[in-house]
Amino acid sequence: MRDLDNHANTSPIAGEALIAATLDSLTEQVAVVDQTGTILRVNESWKRNAAANDAQEDLTAGVGVDYLLAVRQAYEAGDHSAGDCLEKLEPVLAGEEPWMELEYPCHGPEVERWFLMRAVALKGARVGAVISHLDITDRWRRDEHIDELRSELAHASRVTTMGLLTASLAHELNQPLTAIVSNAQASHRVLDTDAVDAEQIRDALSDIAADGMRAAEIIQRLRTLLEKRETHRERVAVNAMIREIVPLIRIRVSDSDIDLTLDLAPDLGPIVGDRVQLQQVLLNLLVNACDAMETSEQGNRRLTVRSRPLGSDAGEGSAIEIAVSDTGVGLAPEALDQMFEPFVSSKSDGMGLGLSISRWIVDMHGGRLWATPNPDGGTTLRLALPVAGQPAE
Repeated sequence: MRDLDNHANTSPIAGEALIAATLDSLTEQVAVVDQTGTILRVNESWKRNAAANDAQEDLTAGVGVDYLLAVRQAYEAGDHSAGDCLEKLEPVLAGEEPWMELEYPCHGPEVERWFLMRAVALKGARVGAVISHLDITDRWRRDEHIDELRSELAHASRVTTMGLLTASLAHELNQPLTAIVSNAQASHRVLDTDAVDAEQIRDALSDIAADGMRAAEIIQRLRTLLEKRETHRERVAVNAMIREIVPLIRIRVSDSDIDLTLDLAPDLGPIVGDRVQLQQVLLNLLVNACDAMETSEQGNRRLTVRSRPLGSDAGEGSAIEIAVSDTGVGLAPEALDQMFEPFVSSKSDGMGLGLSISRWIVDMHGGRLWATPNPDGGTTLRLALPVAGQPAE
């Protein structure tokens, strides 16, 4: 009986020691706070981090410090991530939310660091939360490196695709140049006559200027598609983007005896994204559709590009869908999602990267890219992008 009594008397102390040992064994910086945000307990990692950042003695000790006040002061000093922290943490401390999570930067003059903050509400009669900060700098750097590699690969894919469409590009540029030469020759003939018609020459010069601007626009568009640059977000009109890209495959469509139809819904709201990246996605979808019809019977090769709002039956929706349909051989249902995996291609000379890169770009824009079989054969590739300020369906 004496042993049981001794165990009962020492168990609270043993419990405190166990809690302290458990907290100190964690590599994360951990603090326990009450409902007001006052720190009740911290682990050794929290103390070490405070000391390493030249914190004041009371903050180094941790206990008794008003954590919420420190976050508010950081927000008032211009730290926007501190504002996000307040917005998410206060409902947890009030018992209105069970947990919160936030990734935030903590950069010094010589080093950049990122942290993952979590707060989990205490259960039962006790109120407050357990707050932890985990250094995720290495993960962020790996993710940044992966994004850089993906961007490089996307640029290489874009250049390769444009190279495959050389005939279409040459045709688009040749039209205004041919018109310029024709008008210039006609002007020479008029000047060689005895009765010079100034109005006719003026009209020819106007046509030359207009065709020159058209050629310059084509060259600028090609330069934009081929250049390597940082991501640039802007408001993009979907139908205008489609009309800009379609001419680039015109010769491919003509040489393959493909009937191209545009079915574009009017009055679509703008989307926000990188115009060049989204044009690359659309170009990949169009090229993929043309490739899918290489073995189809001539006279039965139809390529249809549609745009329509999603999320509403009465016009404006929360997202816009671009659908690219072909009348090719189609794919088995289990292969529809595999076609977006890297290095998966139905073409003997294909690398299988175009659609994989396209899905990555769409994901980065908060959208969705998927494929569906057509009832009468062929496949439809569907791209849904959120209207400015809206989530994708």
